[in-house]
Amino acid sequence: PNLKGENEASWEVGLDQPFEILGGPANVSATYFDARTKGLIGNRVDGGFLRPFNVARAERDGIELAASWRFLPRWTLSGEWTWLETEVTDAGNIGSTLFQRGRRLLRQPRHAGAATLAYDGGRVRGRVNVNAVDHTDVGDFSGFDNGTFTILRVRNGGWTKWDAALEWDATR
Repeated sequence: PNLKGENEASWEVGLDQPFEILGGPANVSATYFDARTKGLIGNRVDGGFLRPFNVARAERDGIELAASWRFLPRWTLSGEWTWLETEVTDAGNIGSTLFQRGRRLLRQPRHAGAATLAYDGGRVRGRVNVNAVDHTDVGDFSGFDNGTFTILRVRNGGWTKWDAALEWDATR
């Protein structure tokens, strides 16, 4: 294939502010980011085969927020959230259903976040974590229609995942 490397120009600005709340150390941060990509690599059907290609141009921008607070000497609560806007700004002449001008990039959720409650007792540590991700558009590569392979743009639902961990340091 006639692939070229991706070329990206990006910038971000943010702030990080520590402080105390109810006697415990806390921190908040906020970041705005912006990226412009030329030659993003994607896939399309060409002659019945799936081939990589360069998308002409795409843009991404968003906001990341995070906070943490040690509310008791051994307990910390933290969280983060990201808002992401993406757009194919020039799909070129590729004829792909996956990369069309004005559409979101694939596999890029608009919202994602996480929260963690953690305990650090020295020899014993534990945490409960939840992650949540908004729906995403993806390519469904399972389509065959009259012997022709087609790729459909479909929406995957969002998801939430809970994790818990408990550690004990037996060597102390």
